[in-house]
Amino acid sequence: MGMVTFGPWDYVVFGLMLAGSTIIGIYYAVKARKGRSTNEYLVASNSMTFLPVALSLIATSESSVMMLGSPAESYAFGIELILGEIGNAVGTIIEVIVTLTFLKRLNLSTPFEYFERRFRSRRLRLITHAVTWLHYLQYMSVVIYGQAIAIEQVTGLSMFAAMAVTTSITVIYTSIGGLKAVMWTDVMQLTLMVAGMLMVIIKGTLDAGGIAEVWGRASDTGRLTFSLDHDPTVRHTVWNLFFGRILAGFGYLYMPSSLQRISSAKSLGETRRALLVTIPAFPILLLIGLSQGIVAYGYYYHIRCDPVASKQVNSLNQILPFFIMDLFHNVPGMSGFFLAALSSASLSTVSSCLSAVAHITWYDIVKPCRPNMSEFKGVLVAKVTVVIAGVLSCVLAVIVSSAGSKSLHQIVYTLLSTARSPLNALFYLGALFPFANAKGAITGLLAGVSFMLWLSLGSMFSSAGSASNYLPSAPTDNCPGFNVTTPSFVNSTLVPEQEEVDKNRSGLDAMYSLSYTLFTSIAIATVLLVGSVTSLLTGGNRTPADPDCLIHLKDIQCWCVPDTLRSTSTTCSGIYELSPVRQDDTVDGEDLVGTDLTRPISAKETVLAESSLS
Repeated sequence: MGMVTFGPWDYVVFGLMLAGSTIIGIYYAVKARKGRSTNEYLVASNSMTFLPVALSLIATSESSVMMLGSPAESYAFGIELILGEIGNAVGTIIEVIVTLTFLKRLNLSTPFEYFERRFRSRRLRLITHAVTWLHYLQYMSVVIYGQAIAIEQVTGLSMFAAMAVTTSITVIYTSIGGLKAVMWTDVMQLTLMVAGMLMVIIKGTLDAGGIAEVWGRASDTGRLTFSLDHDPTVRHTVWNLFFGRILAGFGYLYMPSSLQRISSAKSLGETRRALLVTIPAFPILLLIGLSQGIVAYGYYYHIRCDPVASKQVNSLNQILPFFIMDLFHNVPGMSGFFLAALSSASLSTVSSCLSAVAHITWYDIVKPCRPNMSEFKGVLVAKVTVVIAGVLSCVLAVIVSSAGSKSLHQIVYTLLSTARSPLNALFYLGALFPFANAKGAITGLLAGVSFMLWLSLGSMFSSAGSASNYLPSAPTDNCPGFNVTTPSFVNSTLVPEQEEVDKNRSGLDAMYSLSYTLFTSIAIATVLLVGSVTSLLTGGNRTPADPDCLIHLKDIQCWCVPDTLRSTSTTCSGIYELSPVRQDDTVDGEDLVGTDLTRPISAKETVLAESSLS
């Protein structure tokens, strides 16, 4: 079936969603019009309960990349991508166990405050701040681009106009409402997003012949199988998806947008409850998104007209909007509801990123330079920052659109490895390696960012690509004017022949052909290796690292750490004694009362400490 025109009721439903987001921002702006402080504007006065915190964390991460990218992935490649999200959840659980208490104990305003405290370097704090701006601009640009794909496909509005309109709406309610407006808008938008996805799955399954018919076709065409190939250039395998994505889960709590929401919670208990909801929600939502692609494939197999193989769409990323218009063409307002759900996913992510950028700019740049600035001017600076970041991300989205033939998932995870992954590695370099110094940290970070920028851009725009297992498309014998009966996607103009790619692959292209799922691991290894080696070559820390900036065993909230070990903390350079000193504590007759127990313990003290635990 061809494209159906977006009707009046669809515009009404879509407009109501945009209006609702703006009204929430206006409400909180009016409510706090007198005496608004930067603390209230940026961290909601640390007053939020676990549920809005959890839903906002979920909405921040689940954007148009998930809404459009995951159905496109499962439609063409199957559901292997779910392994990556499970691996990511495992990594996040490990990080929560190891670092949550540590982060709450530090009570950071921004993640980069930690770098200045740990490495005693204001320069490093500014560099990491700049890299984080790069990360958020990259991420927002992909999200804005993804949303614009759907709006263009469904309404006929040009992609660039769609980018401008939706970004403007997001900037308005984020800048005037502050974090509370962003978080409660996230709650509304997440509800719409989940409802929209479930409606697509239910209606599509019914129209395609039922559950058994849809998933049976998916199984018959290999969409429910998993590759065990050990070749690192194969795009998706069990190994690079699950194990490669575990490292991607490290650093989630340390992202400014995540830390901002953690800081907004009333207490550590509220934060823990929020994360208990958030972590399992990510793989569940991705599975729902992948199911949409499977249902879409089953539907087009049922009507025997594949829109990708018959060239009715220009990109795999457009398959879901096309499917929606086919599915709900005779139900007024339903296409508008889906577009509202998709836009909600994007708006929630972009608004959260804009708020996070304003947050770090105030605490890292403005406040240290103008400590006596009034609260009114501080809030004004934060609002201006939101506007500037919104404009820049929209401009960058136009550039990202030139890579439109690639999957949204591949684009976003490739770009994330250039900034987010090196920053996460730098955090663990400081927290786990006491000998690491500022020179090593700066060198490691710059090496990681530079190397990953080269590798990521090369992989995105090079003619070489990682080997992909493109699966058979649905039949096309019922497509008007299209005679090929069962083409595969590799015969479509959307996907190049892999054999041709392999023939044209040069030595440099071999690097670009590595699976993008490995980029996070490469980035983390680069920063840790270069940072550690540089620190050792430059003499390490001439003064001991602040123990408060190191992760200790007592910070690890896990049954696997015996209680007897919680009074001591082992780091990479020795044991730090943190328990209170008794009046009779001595080593070789030396009284320890009043001594600095945050220093590295000597070899003799280490032997005594270890023997006391046996």
